[in-house]
Amino acid sequence: MNKNSLTILFWVLIRRKKNGVAPIYCRITYNNERVEMNTSKSVDPKQWDNKAQKVISKTENAKDVNFHLDTIKGSINKHYSLLSAADKLISAEIIKQQYMGIKPKEKYLLDIYTYYLKKYSEKVNAGKRDVKTLTRLTISKEKLAAFIKAEYSISDIPLTQLKMAHASGFCHYLETVENLSTNTSMKHVKNFKQVVRFAIEQGWLDINPLMAFKCTYQDPERERLTMEELNTLYTKEFEIKRVEEVRDVFIFSCYTGFAYQDTY
Repeated sequence: MNKNSLTILFWVLIRRKKNGVAPIYCRITYNNERVEMNTSKSVDPKQWDNKAQKVISKTENAKDVNFHLDTIKGSINKHYSLLSAADKLISAEIIKQQYMGIKPKEKYLLDIYTYYLKKYSEKVNAGKRDVKTLTRLTISKEKLAAFIKAEYSISDIPLTQLKMAHASGFCHYLETVENLSTNTSMKHVKNFKQVVRFAIEQGWLDINPLMAFKCTYQDPERERLTMEELNTLYTKEFEIKRVEEVRDVFIFSCYTGFAYQDTY
């Protein structure tokens, strides 16, 4: 059987037999995951055909039960096809919920952010990510939480209610209330967008409402050494060896353009 194929099985739960009849259950299997549910129909186990998965009787009640089971099977297949066509996350439980009309629990932004930090922390512990980046992501979450509370007087925002205005509003809040520079504010918004992309990857959000918001950065004005000053530093002698080493690395970075982290 194909790993990702959908199978629907009906059977009689004989151990729950009462007054001569037992309930008929339905099992949905997808991607090696199983879920079960009661079909609300019962039958005399002697009249049940396990192979055909239907009642073998010509009574009106038997026809009603078989029609009910066919309807269930058709509805389950329909919901599976809709999920596939929409390219949404599929599992046996999700198919069951769709059939029963149960809406999945609403996901919230800061809850997702907390989960994202947990996953990132696991990568840090495994040596796959930098702990400094984790610290910056955590600070961004704290500032995002402060923005949501100050701007909307709520503790969190449902993912389905996210809009591009939340990104621009967050940036404005950082620049005005937190009094951060444009570049620093944009870095926090970038982390915000990163978490939203993570939510999409997990199947919790269909589209990215922040996609149209572009993070723009301003080149800061920095005082640069002239070539004459650089040569003076290059030829200067220091009594302390450690200072000479620092000077050499700095000169090396100036000549090659290597970033600090690469040189380190």
